[in-house]
Amino acid sequence: MGTGSATDYTPHCLRRDFSPELASLTLSATKISKALNSASFYDFNINMQGEGLDVAGMNIHSGLHLSVGGQIGETSDMFSSPGDPLFYLIHGAVDQIWDKWQRKSFATRKLDYTGPVEMYGYPFEFMGPKPYTNVTLDYQLSYPDFAANVTIRSVMDTAADNLCYKYV
Repeated sequence: MGTGSATDYTPHCLRRDFSPELASLTLSATKISKALNSASFYDFNINMQGEGLDVAGMNIHSGLHLSVGGQIGETSDMFSSPGDPLFYLIHGAVDQIWDKWQRKSFATRKLDYTGPVEMYGYPFEFMGPKPYTNVTLDYQLSYPDFAANVTIRSVMDTAADNLCYKYV
């Protein structure tokens, strides 16, 4: 797949575009601490995702992708980045930070989840306002031809029997 939203078979080599400066700005201990000390998932999500597409608005998730993917690297292409093995390390890091945030107040935070169903819906309207609906814990995650549908509620605890993994 790729580049862009093309789904045609387009074999190509993986690309890297390292940016140590962007990594230092978006992946600092200060940014991670701010995310971990967020009072709600709404705030945590903004502290992970960012508040804009410019460098000043980027936070941890975009920093992980773009400090390796840059302008032309594979992990910066949202459509083809899952074809890059680094994608799974990036999302493992995002998941670990989220798990650490959850475990600080697990009884409350395993039920604290919100955000737009649509890409770039509020509060991430980086390309302008657009209609959106908010996700709920009962929202169905669909995995056609791969796995059964599950609710977000059923995957909020990585240590539960259906996922069964822990970060140490």
